[in-house]
Amino acid sequence: MDTLKSTSILALIIARNPYHIISIQGSMPMSHAQNTYEFEIAEDDPNYKEISDSSLEMLWVYTYSDKKSLELDLMEILNQMDLLRGGDDQYFDYNFDYNVDELDMVLYGATLILEQEKYKPLILAQLQHYQDCFDEEEHAELIDYYNYYIDLLEEPETLYENAEQNINLLKSLIK
Repeated sequence: MDTLKSTSILALIIARNPYHIISIQGSMPMSHAQNTYEFEIAEDDPNYKEISDSSLEMLWVYTYSDKKSLELDLMEILNQMDLLRGGDDQYFDYNFDYNVDELDMVLYGATLILEQEKYKPLILAQLQHYQDCFDEEEHAELIDYYNYYIDLLEEPETLYENAEQNINLLKSLIK
């Protein structure tokens, strides 16, 4: 797979594929995705600053032929997700791990297809399980990024705000 470097190509792929999700890790194979695109936006790209401000300068885009295929992958992610697993931050420099990426993928996908309420109880259950079962002695230190999500248990109406911002940013690239 070639790494694509341009936000204009990213915009074109998103415009042509209304059913897609993004990942900042690209570590999870999406069994129902039609295509996978890897991006590392070049620093000389005219939209680099906006993209990097949202930590999206390196990302994978998974595209789907239809809503059902996307939803099948969202459910697969949720069904295998364990926020307590892999929380040692040893593989990722930005102070979050692959589980947070999976959670972000579900939030993004549910927001994109306007099914937030359908997925909200499943996501909140994952976060509640994490909060209830986290033990500092047994698990690695709490990842800072999780604090943001744990706060969402207090204010679940804000659950999809970050995903909405990312969708709006990526849509703004489409001219």
